[in-house]
Formats: sequence, structure tokens, C-alpha cells
Amino acid sequence: MLLKDKVAVVTGGSYGIGRGIAKVFAENGAEVVICARGEKRLIETAEIIMASAGKKTPYLLCDVSKREDVERVVGFAMNEYGRIDVLVNNAGLQKYSPLLDMPDQLWDDHFAINVKGVFLFTQVAAREMVKRGKGKIINIASDSGCAPLPDNASAYCATKAAVISLTRNAAKELGPLGVHCNSISPGAIGDTAMMDYYIEYTKGEGLQHCINGAALKRLGKPEEIGSVALFLASGLSDFITGENILVTGGDLMV
Repeated sequence: MLLKDKVAVVTGGSYGIGRGIAKVFAENGAEVVICARGEKRLIETAEIIMASAGKKTPYLLCDVSKREDVERVVGFAMNEYGRIDVLVNNAGLQKYSPLLDMPDQLWDDHFAINVKGVFLFTQVAAREMVKRGKGKIINIASDSGCAPLPDNASAYCATKAAVISLTRNAAKELGPLGVHCNSISPGAIGDTAMMDYYIEYTKGEGLQHCINGAALKRLGKPEEIGSVALFLASGLSDFITGENILVTGGDLMV
């Protein structure tokens, strides 16, 4: 088991990619703490992980844009397990609006969740990691941070580009202190709230558009992002930091 005896915190861990990552981590031996804003799906995820990995998964309600919530989650993990080996910043928001019509609040909400949330969790968790001289931070960015897609997603694209840049800066600053920081940029992933919203927004046309745009001609699965996160969280990636890995089924190649 690649993460035996490791402790991981996964934000946005109640559904979609976060659920997939938490499940893969637990199946590979990790003790996983998940947090999100919705309790119902947190409970569902904990039950799924118990069924697949036989592990109890603590869950906490959390708004990643609020420092007090972030400190509470990190504090829980430290009190419960004494350390955090892996942090996955997965919580995210994606809503669409044409640039010329976009309200300020929509822009601000994206940056609060997608960028400030990553900053806060990285800062608070990394302060604990550097005390031990080791840790792995994995930020979930997006292919939208590398190219202007989909349409009417300028706020989301801007935040995910910021996450990729923040990842590189964190890697440079934290590397000498023993902490790795990398990002994963998923493409179109099924069984996620963002894909559900995109299909609704495009009146059903977006699903086939995503499938047609990928070289593999299908949507990805949350667990497939989990497998890449597993690699980055494990000792297999000990000489990798500051990298952004595209996991898109070939919908974007840069």
C-alpha cells in the first residue's frame, strides 16, 4: 500500500474528484479526513470509503474561504493523528457567465473558493508540515487554467491559472523545507458536480462535446484523478515538485 500509515486531508471531499481521491487514498492505506460544505454527501462518502477500504473517514463541514474553518480542520487532523502527510486542495467552484455580463459577486466567489481556499489550507497545513520537514501538497487545478475553455468561464479559468502559479511559487518556497507541491489539471470528468452543471448549462449538448474533444473519446473518472494524486502523494514522486500534470484524456496537449 503506497500510503500506509499516512494522514491525508482532502478538501471538497464529499463528491466527484474529491471523493475519488479520498477513496483511492484510503484503499492504499491512508487515514483520510474529508471536508466540504454539504453534510449529506460527506456522510455518503464516508460510507462509500468504509465499504471499499474498511476505514472510518472523519468528515467536517468547512468553508475553505474562511480561515477559522481551515484552522479547525487542520487542528482536528493534528489532534486526531498528530500530523498531516498529504493535503489535497480540491474544493472548487465553477459557474458560467459572459464576461460582459458577469456580476462582481460571481468573480469574487470564484477567487474566494478556488484561490483563497488553496492559499489558506496550504499555509495552515504547511506550517505543520515544515515542523517535521516533510509533506506533500496536491492542488486540483484544471485544463481551464491552461486554455480558455469552456466558453463563458473566464472567472473559473483565471482562478485555475492562479492555482497553477501558486503551486509553483509554493513549491519554490517550501521545497527547501521538505514540502512538495504539485498540481493536477483534470479535463472533463464524469460524476462530478461541475460536469452535471455543465451538461445542464449546455442543455445536454456539452456531454458529447466533451467526449468528442478527448483523444480517448470518453469522460474521465474521479478515481482516475485519484490514481494520479496517489502517485504525487506517495514516495514514487519524491523528486517531483512544482509540476502541473494534465489528466484530460487528450482533450488538451501542451
